[in-house]
Amino acid sequence: MFRVTRVIDKTNLYNTLVLSPKLASTFAFDQFTDLAKYLSPADFWAWIVVIFGTDIHTETAEMLRVALKRGNFTNPRIKLGSDGELNGHSAGYDKSQNLILVSEDLPDKALDSNDASWELMIALVEEFGHHV
Repeated sequence: MFRVTRVIDKTNLYNTLVLSPKLASTFAFDQFTDLAKYLSPADFWAWIVVIFGTDIHTETAEMLRVALKRGNFTNPRIKLGSDGELNGHSAGYDKSQNLILVSEDLPDKALDSNDASWELMIALVEEFGHHV
């Protein structure tokens, strides 16, 4: 689903070891890709309409399905962001950078709380939808 790990950052100015969080997720990307591989164009469009509504044209849905199936659609990068960057939200999507921003304290909370784990997963899936 998603992975929260801790890595050592050796590149700070004082050359001391600092523990910093790293967040990675391919859950939503994998779901979209698998459905694109196994659903017909009509079935994929019907599934897309449930998620995004009828504003998505069949041609656009088919272009997305083909791109996912061929491996030409990429998963967005994920970066931890401050509350100021996210205006108090758990996560957000920066279209100009193809980047999902996640509240910097949410991964730590997710390690300790099932509710926060669900909040993190839902936020990542929702922001992936904005990427699409």
